[in-house]
Amino acid sequence: MSNKRKYMVTMAAAFGMAIAAAAPAMAQDNPTPEPTAEVTPVPPPLTASTELFVTSNYLVNVRSGPGRSFAVLGQVRPGDALDVTGRGSDGAWVQVNFNGQSGWVSANLFDATGDLTTASVVEVAADAPTAESTSEPLVLEPGTLIGNTTVNVNLRVGPSTSTDKIVVIPFSTDLVVKGRTSTNNWYWVTYNDQSGWITAAAFFVEQGNIVDVPVVDEAGNVVPDDAPAPTAEATAAQ
Repeated sequence: MSNKRKYMVTMAAAFGMAIAAAAPAMAQDNPTPEPTAEVTPVPPPLTASTELFVTSNYLVNVRSGPGRSFAVLGQVRPGDALDVTGRGSDGAWVQVNFNGQSGWVSANLFDATGDLTTASVVEVAADAPTAESTSEPLVLEPGTLIGNTTVNVNLRVGPSTSTDKIVVIPFSTDLVVKGRTSTNNWYWVTYNDQSGWITAAAFFVEQGNIVDVPVVDEAGNVVPDDAPAPTAEATAAQ
């Protein structure tokens, strides 16, 4: 082999080795982009703009009227705040500004800021759409029960018909049960910022399990496991 040919072969081999050595560095400088997972943005919480508003404790339906028979306009999440624009005559439902449209929510599933009794009593529109389904999806806190009253029921200071009556809770009022007697005959609830007892016979459970609700004393305090549970009348009377 001539010297010239030997020189060309040597140079070609050296050039090939240089390319091979540079390849990892080039790959590192220009990595192949990995596919990224699509992330669904979480909308910011709804905020109120007036001094009278309610803040949701659960995932709650906003309806076209003050009752579960009305159509669902949308949902609010825990922490969403809505300006109050009116209320029902019994105070069980409040009218709110929901993304620029008028809607209604069950007052007992919200915390109120301001005095709800100062809101004007509003009559529902005659053409308000009704619901095809009356289901109410809610996200429950541990140890709570969701449902509504099946009749007008007395809220009492103790789990007995012999105790004083605080107020009458209207029929079909949504309530959150946060306590019970050991016999499950009476439930501890809050209605219009007043807490007390209602008979279980006048309450329809929609979500939750009563055995997960803690046993409480007459004042609504959780009873320790080794303490005597409060007694209650085994009666359907209210």
